[in-house]
Amino acid sequence: MSIEIIDITAKEQLRDFIHLPYHVHRHHQRWVPPLIRDEWRYFDSHKNRSFADNDTILCVAYED
Repeated sequence: MSIEIIDITAKEQLRDFIHLPYHVHRHHQRWVPPLIRDEWRYFDSHKNRSFADNDTILCVAYED
């Protein structure tokens, strides 16, 4: 079993990062999922000034 941690540089990796909570919490009955559209806006440096003004590194871990 190997785990690879990758800095997010591509849109597909950001999609995996945004959709991760849906996979982790899919069996939790009381989990209220965030709106995907809001998550895309939140992590867009052009729409969220926090990412434009600060150094941010997003990472995603892949197993095998």
